[in-house]
Amino acid sequence: MSVPSQKIMTTNSQEETKRHKVQSESKPIEEENETSSPSIYGVVAAHSLSKDIKQKSLHLIKVKRRHGDWGQFDLTHAWSPEDPSSNVGSRHGSGLTRETTLVDNNLTMARPFVMEPLRTFQEHRVIPIIQHVLETNLAEQKYDPVFCKDVTIKITEEIKERVKKLCYPRYKFVCHVIVGDVNRQDVRVVSRCAWDAAVDRYAQFEYRSFYLYAVGIVYGIYCE
Repeated sequence: MSVPSQKIMTTNSQEETKRHKVQSESKPIEEENETSSPSIYGVVAAHSLSKDIKQKSLHLIKVKRRHGDWGQFDLTHAWSPEDPSSNVGSRHGSGLTRETTLVDNNLTMARPFVMEPLRTFQEHRVIPIIQHVLETNLAEQKYDPVFCKDVTIKITEEIKERVKKLCYPRYKFVCHVIVGDVNRQDVRVVSRCAWDAAVDRYAQFEYRSFYLYAVGIVYGIYCE
Protein backbone atom coordinates (compact mmCIF):
# COMPACT_ATOMS: atom_id res chain seq x y z
CA MET A 1 0.00 0.00 0.00
CA SER A 2 2.92 2.32 0.52
CA VAL A 3 4.16 2.15 -3.05
CA PRO A 4 1.13 3.74 -4.74
CA SER A 5 1.15 6.62 -2.28
CA GLN A 6 4.74 7.41 -3.17
CA LYS A 7 3.87 7.43 -6.88
CA ILE A 8 1.00 9.83 -6.28
CA MET A 9 3.27 12.16 -4.32
CA THR A 10 5.94 12.11 -7.04
CA THR A 11 3.40 12.88 -9.73
CA ASN A 12 2.00 15.79 -7.69
CA SER A 13 5.46 17.21 -7.15
CA GLN A 14 6.23 16.94 -10.86
CA GLU A 15 3.01 18.79 -11.76
CA GLU A 16 3.84 21.58 -9.29
CA THR A 17 7.34 22.00 -10.74
CA LYS A 18 5.90 22.20 -14.26
CA ARG A 19 3.33 24.78 -13.10
CA HIS A 20 6.05 26.93 -11.49
CA LYS A 21 8.16 26.68 -14.65
CA VAL A 22 5.28 27.83 -16.87
CA GLN A 23 4.51 30.76 -14.55
CA SER A 24 8.17 31.81 -14.46
CA GLU A 25 8.33 31.76 -18.27
CA SER A 26 5.11 33.79 -18.67
CA LYS A 27 6.20 36.60 -16.28
CA PRO A 28 9.03 38.00 -18.50
CA ILE A 29 6.63 38.12 -21.46
CA GLU A 30 4.11 40.17 -19.47
CA GLU A 31 6.86 42.45 -18.16
CA GLU A 32 8.15 42.95 -21.70
CA ASN A 33 4.67 43.88 -22.94
CA GLU A 34 4.24 46.34 -20.09
CA THR A 35 7.57 48.06 -20.84
CA SER A 36 6.92 48.21 -24.61
CA SER A 37 3.55 50.01 -24.32
CA PRO A 38 3.78 53.85 -23.77
CA SER A 39 2.97 55.08 -20.31
CA ILE A 40 1.07 58.25 -19.35
CA TYR A 41 4.23 59.80 -17.94
CA GLY A 42 6.04 59.30 -21.24
CA VAL A 43 3.23 60.94 -23.24
CA VAL A 44 3.15 63.97 -20.92
CA ALA A 45 6.94 64.32 -21.04
CA ALA A 46 6.97 64.17 -24.85
CA HIS A 47 4.19 66.78 -25.07
CA SER A 48 5.99 69.20 -22.73
CA LEU A 49 9.25 68.74 -24.63
CA SER A 50 7.63 69.54 -27.98
CA LYS A 51 5.97 72.60 -26.43
CA ASP A 52 9.31 73.88 -25.12
CA ILE A 53 10.95 73.40 -28.53
CA LYS A 54 8.14 75.31 -30.22
CA GLN A 55 8.41 78.23 -27.78
CA LYS A 56 12.18 78.42 -28.24
CA SER A 57 11.82 78.48 -32.03
CA LEU A 58 9.24 81.28 -31.84
CA HIS A 59 11.55 83.26 -29.55
CA LEU A 60 14.44 82.88 -32.00
CA ILE A 61 12.24 84.10 -34.87
CA LYS A 62 11.19 87.18 -32.88
CA VAL A 63 14.81 87.99 -32.00
CA LYS A 64 15.84 87.64 -35.64
CA ARG A 65 13.09 89.98 -36.78
CA ARG A 66 13.93 92.49 -34.06
CA HIS A 67 17.58 92.65 -35.11
CA GLY A 68 16.93 92.27 -38.83
CA ASP A 69 18.14 94.46 -41.66
CA TRP A 70 16.52 97.87 -41.73
CA GLY A 71 17.53 98.48 -45.33
CA GLN A 72 19.47 101.40 -46.77
CA PHE A 73 18.65 104.15 -49.22
CA ASP A 74 21.37 106.29 -50.74
CA LEU A 75 20.96 109.39 -52.87
CA THR A 76 23.74 111.60 -54.17
CA HIS A 77 21.82 114.86 -54.35
CA ALA A 78 18.34 116.31 -54.75
CA TRP A 79 17.20 119.62 -56.16
CA SER A 80 14.24 121.44 -54.64
CA PRO A 81 12.92 125.02 -54.66
CA GLU A 82 14.83 127.35 -52.37
CA ASP A 83 11.83 129.42 -51.35
CA PRO A 84 8.15 128.73 -52.17
CA SER A 85 7.59 132.46 -52.68
CA SER A 86 10.47 132.76 -55.17
CA ASN A 87 9.81 133.10 -58.88
CA VAL A 88 10.38 129.50 -59.95
CA GLY A 89 8.28 130.05 -63.03
CA SER A 90 11.09 131.77 -64.92
CA ARG A 91 12.66 129.99 -67.83
CA HIS A 92 16.09 129.96 -66.26
CA GLY A 93 14.80 128.21 -63.12
CA SER A 94 16.61 130.50 -60.70
CA GLY A 95 14.64 129.08 -57.77
CA LEU A 96 15.92 125.53 -58.27
CA THR A 97 19.36 126.10 -56.79
CA ARG A 98 19.38 124.53 -53.33
CA GLU A 99 20.95 121.09 -52.97
CA THR A 100 19.79 118.75 -50.21
CA THR A 101 20.96 115.29 -49.27
CA LEU A 102 19.70 112.51 -47.06
CA VAL A 103 22.75 112.97 -44.84
CA ASP A 104 21.85 116.62 -44.22
CA ASN A 105 18.26 115.72 -43.35
CA ASN A 106 19.34 112.75 -41.17
CA LEU A 107 16.88 110.47 -42.93
CA THR A 108 16.92 106.70 -42.68
CA MET A 109 14.52 104.12 -44.00
CA ALA A 110 11.89 103.25 -41.42
CA ARG A 111 11.14 99.77 -40.23
CA PRO A 112 8.36 97.92 -42.05
CA PHE A 113 5.98 98.25 -39.09
CA VAL A 114 6.21 102.07 -38.91
CA MET A 115 2.70 103.36 -39.54
CA GLU A 116 3.48 107.09 -39.96
CA PRO A 117 5.83 108.83 -42.42
CA LEU A 118 9.03 110.48 -41.28
CA ARG A 119 8.24 113.39 -43.60
CA THR A 120 4.77 114.17 -44.90
CA PHE A 121 3.97 115.29 -48.43
CA GLN A 122 4.26 119.09 -48.56
CA GLU A 123 2.09 120.84 -51.14
CA HIS A 124 3.93 124.16 -50.96
CA ARG A 125 7.12 122.44 -52.20
CA VAL A 126 5.43 120.54 -55.02
CA ILE A 127 3.29 123.33 -56.48
CA PRO A 128 6.31 125.44 -57.60
CA ILE A 129 7.71 122.40 -59.41
CA ILE A 130 4.46 121.90 -61.34
CA GLN A 131 4.32 125.60 -62.16
CA HIS A 132 7.90 125.70 -63.38
CA VAL A 133 7.56 122.64 -65.64
CA LEU A 134 4.26 123.79 -67.17
CA GLU A 135 5.47 127.31 -67.89
CA THR A 136 8.78 126.10 -69.32
CA ASN A 137 7.20 123.65 -71.77
CA LEU A 138 4.02 125.53 -72.74
CA ALA A 139 5.12 129.16 -72.89
CA GLU A 140 4.19 130.80 -76.25
CA GLN A 141 2.91 127.47 -77.60
CA LYS A 142 -0.25 127.19 -79.69
CA TYR A 143 -2.65 124.32 -79.31
CA ASP A 144 -1.96 121.39 -81.59
CA PRO A 145 -3.35 117.89 -80.92
CA VAL A 146 -0.16 116.06 -81.91
CA PHE A 147 2.11 118.46 -80.04
CA CYS A 148 -0.05 118.41 -76.90
CA LYS A 149 -0.13 114.60 -76.91
CA ASP A 150 3.67 114.38 -76.88
CA VAL A 151 4.30 117.28 -74.52
CA THR A 152 1.79 115.96 -71.98
CA ILE A 153 3.79 112.74 -71.60
CA LYS A 154 7.02 114.72 -71.31
CA ILE A 155 5.60 117.09 -68.68
CA THR A 156 4.18 114.22 -66.63
CA GLU A 157 7.49 112.37 -66.44
CA GLU A 158 9.47 115.53 -65.71
CA ILE A 159 7.19 116.57 -62.84
CA LYS A 160 7.25 113.08 -61.35
CA GLU A 161 11.04 112.84 -61.46
CA ARG A 162 11.48 116.26 -59.85
CA VAL A 163 9.03 115.43 -57.06
CA LYS A 164 10.86 112.16 -56.35
CA LYS A 165 14.04 114.13 -55.69
CA LEU A 166 12.35 115.88 -52.76
CA CYS A 167 12.99 112.66 -50.79
CA TYR A 168 9.71 111.64 -49.19
CA PRO A 169 10.39 108.12 -47.85
CA ARG A 170 7.75 105.46 -48.61
CA TYR A 171 5.66 107.78 -50.78
CA LYS A 172 4.35 106.79 -54.20
CA PHE A 173 3.58 109.58 -56.65
CA VAL A 174 0.93 109.75 -59.35
CA CYS A 175 1.14 112.65 -61.81
CA HIS A 176 -1.79 113.68 -64.01
CA VAL A 177 -1.57 116.44 -66.65
CA ILE A 178 -4.37 117.77 -68.86
CA VAL A 179 -3.75 120.13 -71.80
CA GLY A 180 -6.62 121.65 -73.79
CA ASP A 181 -7.54 124.37 -76.26
CA VAL A 182 -8.93 127.72 -75.11
CA ASN A 183 -12.02 128.06 -77.28
CA ARG A 184 -14.78 129.52 -75.08
CA GLN A 185 -15.63 126.17 -73.51
CA ASP A 186 -16.29 125.23 -69.89
CA VAL A 187 -13.93 122.60 -68.48
CA ARG A 188 -14.07 121.08 -65.01
CA VAL A 189 -11.44 118.70 -63.67
CA VAL A 190 -12.57 116.59 -60.71
CA SER A 191 -10.71 113.85 -58.82
CA ARG A 192 -11.95 111.66 -55.99
CA CYS A 193 -9.63 109.42 -53.99
CA ALA A 194 -10.07 106.84 -51.24
CA TRP A 195 -7.04 107.39 -49.04
CA ASP A 196 -5.79 108.27 -45.57
CA ALA A 197 -6.40 111.97 -45.10
CA ALA A 198 -3.78 112.15 -42.34
CA VAL A 199 -0.79 111.27 -44.54
CA ASP A 200 -1.94 111.29 -48.20
CA ARG A 201 -1.86 114.62 -50.03
CA TYR A 202 -2.08 116.20 -53.46
CA ALA A 203 -0.80 119.37 -55.13
CA GLN A 204 -2.13 121.06 -58.26
CA PHE A 205 -1.45 124.05 -60.47
CA GLU A 206 -3.37 125.52 -63.40
CA TYR A 207 -1.55 127.17 -66.29
CA ARG A 208 -3.41 129.35 -68.78
CA SER A 209 -2.28 131.27 -71.87
CA PHE A 210 -4.05 132.91 -74.79
CA TYR A 211 -4.02 129.67 -76.82
CA LEU A 212 -4.24 126.78 -74.35
CA TYR A 213 -4.66 125.75 -70.73
CA ALA A 214 -3.03 123.00 -68.66
CA VAL A 215 -3.76 121.42 -65.28
CA GLY A 216 -1.07 119.48 -63.42
CA ILE A 217 -1.91 117.32 -60.39
CA VAL A 218 0.48 115.27 -58.25
CA TYR A 219 -0.87 112.75 -55.73
CA GLY A 220 1.37 111.65 -52.87
CA ILE A 221 0.29 108.26 -51.45
CA TYR A 222 2.02 106.91 -48.35
CA CYS A 223 2.78 103.18 -48.50
CA GLU A 224 3.22 101.48 -45.09
